[in-house]
Amino acid sequence: MISPSSQCMAPHACALTIGPTLPSFYLDDDRLPSNKTYGFNLFSSTAPCMAWLDSQPPCSVVFASYGTVADLEPTQLEEIGNGLCNSGKQFLWVVRSVDEHKLSEELRGKCKERGLIVSWCPQLEVLSHKATGI
Repeated sequence: MISPSSQCMAPHACALTIGPTLPSFYLDDDRLPSNKTYGFNLFSSTAPCMAWLDSQPPCSVVFASYGTVADLEPTQLEEIGNGLCNSGKQFLWVVRSVDEHKLSEELRGKCKERGLIVSWCPQLEVLSHKATGI
């Protein structure tokens, strides 16, 4: 069976997805409320960032993640970090472990005042969390 998301992907990529591309928990159909991960999950959903999000008020956290493809220069990371710090909002910022060395200690210290920097997070859980939700 070809999933609807495969048909949507056809004009953009030569790939065929198998099965749902989103766990059913996020589809608002309540069929499988415990299905929150993509197949085999190597990471625990008890990621430290989730406990931090639980301590934040609803709709108060900005989530910043540039994925695994973006290769940002140290100056770009500094600008993003300063923008997040100066925004006046709490934030969760995902910086890949291979890029962590690009962050200055000064910026790390400044970020600790309002935000949390992590090298990985369960993105769907973060995006559906009450602290980042609308």
